[in-house]
Amino acid sequence: GEMRYPGYRFDRGWNFCGVGEFQCYDQYILADLQKAANAANHAEWGHGGPDDAGSYNSKPGDTGFFGGSHDNYSSAYGQFFLSWYVGRLIQHGGRVLSAARDVFGGRVQIAGKVAGIHWWVLSPSHAAELTAGYYVANGINGYQNIANMFKQYGAEFTFTCMEMRDTEQPSSCACGPAELVQQTEDAAFNAGIPYGGENALPRYDTTAYNQIASQSYRNGKSPISAFTYLRLDSTVTSGN
Repeated sequence: GEMRYPGYRFDRGWNFCGVGEFQCYDQYILADLQKAANAANHAEWGHGGPDDAGSYNSKPGDTGFFGGSHDNYSSAYGQFFLSWYVGRLIQHGGRVLSAARDVFGGRVQIAGKVAGIHWWVLSPSHAAELTAGYYVANGINGYQNIANMFKQYGAEFTFTCMEMRDTEQPSSCACGPAELVQQTEDAAFNAGIPYGGENALPRYDTTAYNQIASQSYRNGKSPISAFTYLRLDSTVTSGN
């Protein structure tokens, strides 16, 4: 599993590279949102998530919240909502890692895995990351906040996309997987915790291997702590 909201759901018809949807509509999380809105003296902000954030397959420019509406992601309302939404995810991740640390003590290295939401990374709103619970807009470095939480529990920061190059992705989706790897590596190294990498898709070509090798060193110097190869299958074991 990964520490994220299920913002992009195949069972709801999501296709790459839709922005996904915020996941905050059951009775318990709505009650928590209302409590937070009341505490912020804006009870009207507690009735649900943004009503103009589009649907699973929307593009940022199709929406008001990820675009230029007066209540968009950078407005006072947007900043309140995103801080609350992302804060609850980080709290949840902390509870899970705390439980793992209680069980394993210091005998094993535990890790938290962060998803590689690389589409719309190069757009101002970072829409797909926001619906997944990663706050990297409005000057907020959400990956650093996650790394700092991981540090509290002695957890490794595990991330994917190690083999991906920006030029391999559709330009219409503002993808930035290479930048994401660098940003998350920086977050982990700045927090002083190990960083483990993975490739996102099965790749068996020299271009992908060279990208993995390059991304395995922060700024070309400091090596990551571990790498998990996806995946051991017949292509690898056959020797072809």
